[in-house]
Amino acid sequence: MLRIHRGCDYIAAMQQEPSVAIYWDFENIHASVMNFEVGTDWFERLKDKKLRLENTDVLDVAGIMQYANTLGEVVINKAYANWTNFWPYSDVTNEYSMDLIQLFPLGKNAKNGADIRLSLDIAEDLVLHPHVDIVILVSGDSDFIAIAQRVRQKHKRIIGLGVKETSNRYWQMSCNEFKLYRTIVAQYGVKSMRYEEDEEETTTSSRSASAKTFVKSVKPKTPMEQRLLRRAIGALESREGSPWIMRVKIKPMMLRLDPSFDEANHGYSNFTAFLEGCTDVIELKETNSDVLIRVKRNTKGKASPKTSTKASPKASSAKPATKAKAAAKPKAKPAAKTRRAPARRKKA
Repeated sequence: MLRIHRGCDYIAAMQQEPSVAIYWDFENIHASVMNFEVGTDWFERLKDKKLRLENTDVLDVAGIMQYANTLGEVVINKAYANWTNFWPYSDVTNEYSMDLIQLFPLGKNAKNGADIRLSLDIAEDLVLHPHVDIVILVSGDSDFIAIAQRVRQKHKRIIGLGVKETSNRYWQMSCNEFKLYRTIVAQYGVKSMRYEEDEEETTTSSRSASAKTFVKSVKPKTPMEQRLLRRAIGALESREGSPWIMRVKIKPMMLRLDPSFDEANHGYSNFTAFLEGCTDVIELKETNSDVLIRVKRNTKGKASPKTSTKASPKASSAKPATKAKAAAKPKAKPAAKTRRAPARRKKA
């Protein structure tokens, strides 16, 4: 039986987590993703009405937000664009409470000035909100090199995020860290979460001989709260580099990934009881200071070193038999060399 963890420890853990501010140069990152998802001619196709506007929501906003939540508590979330062209993103921007800054273009072929407005807001927010520890700037534009230098002067970390092919090299070097969009989406994106769910569900269908009916057998999925628990532990594991995570750090991470999580909604009186009910997906190890938790490793399909080196029963039984047969047969004596008789000479 695990010790019940006090709620004040969770509050202390939340206070120790860094504060994150994320700023989106939305048109820049959207155009970069469209280039390799749809094609470099996507804008011309959109003008010629060969491409519908509702099919242009290719940017995985949820995946980037999941990554930001693993770093700490997101306290500022601002996105800059001419939002009249990005209404397909209305649901996901509302889901993550993004502060949408509307910027109309200053002329027919002029830029919307997002880089200037975004840089000014970062400089102002660092003064008004000194508790911000990490700044994430989603863009590949070299115009943000100056603001990256300003952020580092304030002893804050700046993390850039963009597409590899369209991100300026000097902009990448000016950041403390630079993350590639495809790498983040592969780890935290919506597709990776769907793959995790599909991996647990196996369906088989069999046809009945008497009637044309299909019988579908489905393996029960892991409950959603247990999948959230595994995601939280996985995020902490990648951040700390150790598979064993302290219990006090897990619930704050779960709440950042899904603020609606509450163990009481699943029939548990406290978080410790919830963890004890999830022992089919996690392992618990109690120490003097706290309880360490890690995700159970899937060992199915992995052959142990001992079994992998053993031969099959048929092969093992066949080899001694062949050896016995070979031993039973007497060795054939080498044939004696025959000498030819000397040829007789004919008498003259």
